[in-house]
Amino acid sequence: MGEEEMEEAIAKICELNWERTVGVDFVQEEDRYGSLEKYDKIVEKVLAKYPSVRLWKVYHAGETKNHLSRNIEEAVVAGSVRIGHGLNILQRVEFL
Repeated sequence: MGEEEMEEAIAKICELNWERTVGVDFVQEEDRYGSLEKYDKIVEKVLAKYPSVRLWKVYHAGETKNHLSRNIEEAVVAGSVRIGHGLNILQRVEFL
């Protein structure tokens, strides 16, 4: 999913304003697409347009073969309420 498509998808979800929707989880192949920081910026941009909508951030991070990846740290800093999978969490013991 490209950046424009992601922005449109999040905006559509916000416009629906479902009472029972509490979060949206976008999954990406970390080794192929890299840092989730750019995606979080898109999420922040869209959520700023919908202040009455409360969506929790849920990011997949730590599934990369690159143990030096910062995606777990980026997910935590971004405010993710859950880390999907997080297989590389053992490389970042400060988050345990």
